[in-house]
Amino acid sequence: MAGRDTSRAHRGHRSPDRSPGHQQTPPLLYRDFFPARLKKGMGVVTKPVYETFDVVMVRVNEWLNNYPNVKVKTCESLEKRCHYSHGADPNDSIRYENDSTRPYMLRGFRLWYCLDQTSTKQQLGYLNWIPEGSKTMTGSDFESLHSSLTKLNAYLKQRPLPGRIITIETQDIKHSDSFFSEGLQPDKSLWHDSGKGKRFFVFVMRIFYIVGPPQSEAVGVADFTPRVDDVKGAVGSVFFTPPNSEPFHSVMSRAHAWIKNQQGFRITNVQTINIKVRSTSGRVSLDTQRTSYSEVSRGDRKSVV
Repeated sequence: MAGRDTSRAHRGHRSPDRSPGHQQTPPLLYRDFFPARLKKGMGVVTKPVYETFDVVMVRVNEWLNNYPNVKVKTCESLEKRCHYSHGADPNDSIRYENDSTRPYMLRGFRLWYCLDQTSTKQQLGYLNWIPEGSKTMTGSDFESLHSSLTKLNAYLKQRPLPGRIITIETQDIKHSDSFFSEGLQPDKSLWHDSGKGKRFFVFVMRIFYIVGPPQSEAVGVADFTPRVDDVKGAVGSVFFTPPNSEPFHSVMSRAHAWIKNQQGFRITNVQTINIKVRSTSGRVSLDTQRTSYSEVSRGDRKSVV
């Protein structure tokens, strides 16, 4: 697990979801918006159809328009396991999986806000930024994070966002189960992990902003990774010893020290992300510049490419 200084914010106090008019409202509130089911599925025959993320955001802005005293603090995409026909319960705090049942996952939206009687109506927008690349017969070939970020800033210089960035998140979006299946669709709400064969994933940046005058902002990123010891023994053998890694609080201490020495930028968010670790001849490598990876399942075994 690595730390990244843009993307999902640390969560504050989790408060019950109450209407903005409640008299004893805590200082920080949240509200979840999940896609509605448009069409039922038929088990393994056909998949259900849900609203796409852009439609969910329309409902978010309709809700904000009805409550002008809501002041947006931050927001995030939210992924929950769901039954193919029953949808997802955003209040579930436990996720259970087993090897025989591969889950459907539903992506929604969580808005963090507070109440401010002096606030004016706010509207949200977002931009998906997909690294350039493609799948090949042997894997995936996508540009590095640095290359993708350089192109994003060139794009924003020519076409500034119509508003002020509030958060940036990195999501691993499923590309497909096979080489010949559907392409990358970051706004697709429902996806299914078959747990079989080879699955392709791509890291997509999603930028949320509060609609307003263009700010001409550029995006930067800094990664802080734990130090990891080399692997002892072959993976999957009885002699295999998982590598020891630096504790997370130590990683955060290094990030804190780095931030203290920086000037001239605004931190929009902090995110912890899962980075696939590769081991070659016992040597462990962790590359945060990779924007894609694939997983291969062979029976009960799974490896990462």
